Amino acid sequence: MKKLALALIASITLVGCAGSPARLGFASAEELAQQSNYNLCRASASMYSNRMMDEEIARRGVDCAPHIAAAAARKQAQLNAGTAMMMMNNQRQPLQPIPDTFPKRTHCENFGNGVQCTQY
Repeated sequence: MKKLALALIASITLVGCAGSPARLGFASAEELAQQSNYNLCRASASMYSNRMMDEEIARRGVDCAPHIAAAAARKQAQLNAGTAMMMMNNQRQPLQPIPDTFPKRTHCENFGNGVQCTQY
């Protein structure tokens, strides 16, 4: 039973990253031929790009511009969501201003989700 669970976890992990740019950077020509246009274009625009990827894209005659734009839009949406989350967190707990002159001693204590510091 343990071996079955371990094999299942290992196969899910390998399948989950099968189309990642890092994985495709080390893929053979046969493995690249099995990838979608989106995965190939995304990988070719990454730091893992290589000659075999470019040859596979040329062989298929794929225009990567729409795929790269879709990946960029997805990344921007994730960035916007993260920024919105940070803004919500900042509204709940405003940042403390940094003093112009730093005091000689600071004592901080944790209170729930916040920190209260006393300077003297």
